[in-house]
Amino acid sequence: MYSFIFDRGFVQKKEYTMTVWNLEGDFLEDPYLLFGIRTTIESFSIAFKINAVTDLLLKRRNKDGEWKPHGSVPIYDFFDKKQQCNWTLFPNKLLVEKTSIGSDLFASQIQTLWYFMVPEHKQADYLLMVDSQELSDVEGMIKAIQNVSDVVAMYRIDTEELKTTNHLMF
Repeated sequence: MYSFIFDRGFVQKKEYTMTVWNLEGDFLEDPYLLFGIRTTIESFSIAFKINAVTDLLLKRRNKDGEWKPHGSVPIYDFFDKKQQCNWTLFPNKLLVEKTSIGSDLFASQIQTLWYFMVPEHKQADYLLMVDSQELSDVEGMIKAIQNVSDVVAMYRIDTEELKTTNHLMF
């Protein structure tokens, strides 16, 4: 890159070099564990039941997470000072009803569509994200959540195999 400086009628040419840094590697993404939860109860109820059997105090955020262009989802989170990690609970499924107007003036149809945060795991009703890479730190709480009466199943999702991780950032 060159810069020209005009000084008292003379033109001076200075050359500048620019260093380009190429950052590669896994250190750019925060490590996290992701669990799928199968249950039929509402989000506030599963958050309450998880709080009852663990030391977590999941609390709903004041503002729901935006899932553009489909809508918003309730997010419950808690920062565990003892383990130094953040726990986030949110739905994997979002039900959207769209009204389509037909060619006739009175012919409108309501279309119901399901959208998934992690489409590779459509069977999971909720996702629990833990900002920790160490499973040993959270094993006790995971076992307690698995024993909640309304939890049908809870399983770990391999984050390396996910194709759609951009939905998981709120």
